[in-house]
Amino acid sequence: MNSKGAGGPHQPPSIPGMSELSNVAISPGILLLVGPAGVGKTMYCRQFLVDGLATDRCLLISAELDDRRLRQLFSGDYITTRNFRFINPVSSNNSSLSPQKKAMTKSLSAALTRAREFISEPPRDSSQNEKRVHRSVRVVVDSLTYLQLICGEKLVMDFVLRLRRILSEENAMAILTISDTDQQIKNKLGALTDGIIEMRLEEDPKGPLNRAIRLLSLKRTHHKPVWMHFNIGDDGGIVFGERPSAVLLCTLCRKPVSGKPFIYSDFSFDTITCLETYRKLEGAYGTSVADTGLPFEATDVSFFFVDIVGLSNPNFSVKKQIQKIETLNELLASCVAFKKSPKEKRLILPTGDGMAVGFLLNPELALELSIELHQKLRMFNNRKPADDQIGIRIGLASGLVFAVTDMNNMQNVWGPGIILARRVMDVGDDGHILLADNLAERLIPLKDEYRRIIKPISDSFEIKHGQKIKLYSAYSHDFGNSELPARASRK
Repeated sequence: MNSKGAGGPHQPPSIPGMSELSNVAISPGILLLVGPAGVGKTMYCRQFLVDGLATDRCLLISAELDDRRLRQLFSGDYITTRNFRFINPVSSNNSSLSPQKKAMTKSLSAALTRAREFISEPPRDSSQNEKRVHRSVRVVVDSLTYLQLICGEKLVMDFVLRLRRILSEENAMAILTISDTDQQIKNKLGALTDGIIEMRLEEDPKGPLNRAIRLLSLKRTHHKPVWMHFNIGDDGGIVFGERPSAVLLCTLCRKPVSGKPFIYSDFSFDTITCLETYRKLEGAYGTSVADTGLPFEATDVSFFFVDIVGLSNPNFSVKKQIQKIETLNELLASCVAFKKSPKEKRLILPTGDGMAVGFLLNPELALELSIELHQKLRMFNNRKPADDQIGIRIGLASGLVFAVTDMNNMQNVWGPGIILARRVMDVGDDGHILLADNLAERLIPLKDEYRRIIKPISDSFEIKHGQKIKLYSAYSHDFGNSELPARASRK
């Protein structure tokens, strides 16, 4: 890569701990930083940028950070310098969870345009009468795992390819982070990058877990990887060659671990109960747990709640009741809207005569699943005797998820959003797809189709304990029920 600018050549940027990690010079290029959750990938990238702020242009690209969290990661003195720039590649959508590929493509393209403008226009040196001087470039993308969950693998790979072309024009060094659980995309990115840095957590029987790092590989270079211990100081700085001396804390309850810790996914836990609780939270929150720590602030989820109308009819045998439940479950599982959501990004809570499904990333999936299930049931019920037909009612709502302890002292994932979806469903009759206002009013602006099919039916419906909501109904010629629910008509 060539040095550019009127100020003459500039020393290429270096990665933290380069002298400890390798005995060969590392040329500017793109490095992939791989490691488990909690190992310190973000703090390592922070050190990489902080090291260069006095002399280099430093660009941080992250879909996870907002301004508040950015200031928590860096002090104000760092992020206010004109050498520093932060870009959230999905914030221009005003919805980082937008499922629309066209919108995501446009947002990522806009982010790359902003990145090119910052990289190709070096700051001016006021001490030299605003004369342009050359600056080396440091770029961090943290993390590709999170970006992939939002945008999908294809868009992320295209984003990296285009970013690589931009960086190839400059004397640039970039670090891209990814979780070590994403083996498939890790292999693909390995082909696009110039080297791989690997991090790990090591269990010490006599003390806490230790962090270690190595330069795993460098293209076109003979290199022998060597593990080096490192620690994260109180100021957030990276210190190499030191083992942490602090007491090991449980990842979940934050209590000091007494005795040998229980280890799961490179995290340590004081008891098996804490470990199992974390695993349930991980299933609910997914990567937000893995890359940013435990979400003690609740996460918003869109819920689909369905039950079979009239299943408790005493004229039905137990066998027929079971058959209807099994049929409903099979139809649900066959829906494209159900299958397109990754298992780790949805909650499934059987309710006896129905089911609650929570979608963590895409608020549209709850409505899509309702419509698709209605269409499948219509075909299933066609020409069947009345007793064999299955009638359902559906309630949709958004709400928060928490971890709670049930009567058997078992940890469970629950939240007011599930309760609200249940109460909205209880209002409906056979065929109704009812929506609480907190979900309906998020969906209606997204598509013209939603404006046509989602209709308000009550401006102030009291569901329980004096709680009032605006109630909506979704229907068309092949799904839903256009009639006003009996309970709503009495209000």
